[in-house]
Amino acid sequence: MLEKLREVSAYLIFGVLTTLVNIISFYIFNNLLNINYLIANIISWFLSITVSYTHLRAHETELHL
Repeated sequence: MLEKLREVSAYLIFGVLTTLVNIISFYIFNNLLNINYLIANIISWFLSITVSYTHLRAHETELHL
């Protein structure tokens, strides 16, 4: 039960982190660097997916040890 709670908590924390990376990077690219909003959104999406993928790969490796 405790292991399941830890797993759900990790997914929740990294889900929030992924969302924050997307929002903050979009703000930086669009408002501070004056990049077109479509390009800024693509770059932000790519960065947030990279954060999510990195977490999931590390989590899978931890589970399969």
